[in-house]
Amino acid sequence: MSAFGCTKTFGDSIKTPGQFVQDRCYVLAQIPERSNLDWARDLRAVLGGDELKYQKYLERRHRVQADARLWKRVMEGTAEATVVVIESQFYIQAIAFGLQKEGADLEHDVSLPEILKEAALCMIDHTPVMRLVDFASRLLPANLYGAETVYRKIGNRFGDAIVFAARAHAAFDIDDLDQAGSTNELLLSPHRRRSISAVDTIDRVFDSEHPKSVAVLNELFCSSDILLSRSRCERISESSSCTHDALQAADFCAGFASEIMLNAQNDKERELRQHFRRVIFNGATR
Repeated sequence: MSAFGCTKTFGDSIKTPGQFVQDRCYVLAQIPERSNLDWARDLRAVLGGDELKYQKYLERRHRVQADARLWKRVMEGTAEATVVVIESQFYIQAIAFGLQKEGADLEHDVSLPEILKEAALCMIDHTPVMRLVDFASRLLPANLYGAETVYRKIGNRFGDAIVFAARAHAAFDIDDLDQAGSTNELLLSPHRRRSISAVDTIDRVFDSEHPKSVAVLNELFCSSDILLSRSRCERISESSSCTHDALQAADFCAGFASEIMLNAQNDKERELRQHFRRVIFNGATR
């Protein structure tokens, strides 16, 4: 247990392969602190080395799956994860479609960097943490925490927005999410106060990758806390996976989720939902 009586989750990520930016997805897997990680430790021992990495498993897949008892435990263990997917194509196509409806010629009137920036802003604004800002906006200077400001603070790149969005959605991985159609819906329901209270009880630890997203998410939460008279500020942190079994387990779960998506016959989102405890796909939860 961490400070304030909070529990923790541990998350790590992977990018699916693709030649172009619109072909790739960002996949973040999150493991609760309470999870039994014996399967990950035993799998690491079989694969060798000091750290469990999905790439090592790919190199020795047949050996691992040949051990039926171990593989059964791996399947049961990975099923406890929450998987957050940010699909680049979803946001890029949404912006392109909107521009076309307004009469723009995508070949001549707008550049790819312009489309990517608008998609990044849409991605940021689509996260539930921005709804916290909306609630407190009457007490904040105009645009202090708008999508444009967040985009600039996290690095000004499409890839930065992807990491920020995945982590922002993951921060709202709570029990009430089973009753909602999206992470945003948690803050649009009569149960908003209960949802925010539940978010307050969980610290999120991610593998060291993107400290700017950590800083901005904590800043957004902290601003909302102060304005709403709550006592907590920092909920998000990063740590090295080499020192955390849970982060290593999350790395494996992210890789496994990526492979499920790549091998999906029809609906990759549905394939993910058939295995993992919870899936947040572009913010949608079912």
